[in-house]
Amino acid sequence: MLKLTKMLSLAGTLIVLGSINPAQAALVAEPLVINSDEENVIQTITGLQVLNSDGSAIDVFTVDFQFDSFTTIFGGFSSSSGDFSPSSEAFFFDDLEGAESARRAINDAINGMTTTTPIGVEGLFNLPGSEDAIIVALNSYIIPGKFSDNDSNMVETLIGQFTNGAWVGNTTQLQPQGTPTMYAKFTKTGEINIDSTPTPTVPESSNLVSILIFGTSLLFVAKNRIR
Repeated sequence: MLKLTKMLSLAGTLIVLGSINPAQAALVAEPLVINSDEENVIQTITGLQVLNSDGSAIDVFTVDFQFDSFTTIFGGFSSSSGDFSPSSEAFFFDDLEGAESARRAINDAINGMTTTTPIGVEGLFNLPGSEDAIIVALNSYIIPGKFSDNDSNMVETLIGQFTNGAWVGNTTQLQPQGTPTMYAKFTKTGEINIDSTPTPTVPESSNLVSILIFGTSLLFVAKNRIR
């Protein structure tokens, strides 16, 4: 009887697996990984999930920290054309709600680490006029939000900072475009669609037939063994 119970359980499991929509299975995001150096200072974050502004999907990012000017990292005000032209790497530019969600996601990820909470982030700084680069570590990072309404040379940024034993983000700051500081750079690596009204999925007919045949065969074998 025990063997029959196990076989019935296996058949049931196969039927359940057959009812999973393949598209749903593909939506599994990459795991959250925070890379740090030997002093536990953060270098990169991969698999960071951020709910997008309209709530229709969760965007998945790799976050790199880079110490340099806004102009060097993202592009900026072009004196020749007179246009503001940040590159696509300024992912949340002109999306302050999205930038705030990203800052909160970074802070929650760091604060949720099971080891000692890192007190800083680090990034490379390419020295002007030199091929050399140095590593800079700070206890804060910024996310560019938009150009200042009053001064085209200034960028309004959101700050994530280590304060009183935790990473918080309740401040903003105007940053000159040409002044180096620690920026968080986002690279989108995936997306998880959100279905607000999920419906039961039906297995493809070919899969269902195969599962039923296999399940029936198990029951037949089990019946003969019990005799």
